[in-house]
Amino acid sequence: MTAQSSHDGTPPSSVRVLCVDDNADVLKALAYLLGHAPGVQCAGSLTSSKKLGEQIETTRAEVVLLDYNIPGESSLDALRALKRDHPEVACIVFSGYDDPDIIDAALLAGAARCLPKDVDPEELMDVIVRLATSAHA
Repeated sequence: MTAQSSHDGTPPSSVRVLCVDDNADVLKALAYLLGHAPGVQCAGSLTSSKKLGEQIETTRAEVVLLDYNIPGESSLDALRALKRDHPEVACIVFSGYDDPDIIDAALLAGAARCLPKDVDPEELMDVIVRLATSAHA
């Protein structure tokens, strides 16, 4: 299943996902996973959230996977700016911590979902596609 329309109104071939994580190995794993899942593609990756808005515009990403804990940065501030400037983009906060306070803070900042980094890949793909599809419904 793919999203119903893209930012310019044309049907996309797959959901474009932008990944933001300070760990290069995590980014490689996500790119591999997204590259091999039907209906989903890795639109790009960042090791910092500093150029997130710019990359959203460049890649036309529909979903952002945002690491909760990027050293020296506030992922929640990046998430708030993302939702202010690109409210049509769904954000999944990815966390290595199973902490209810983190989940609550991410959801309050505008995350559509908060998932653990050890989430089942099939579940992650399902969430990505559902979020992109519902954003264009």
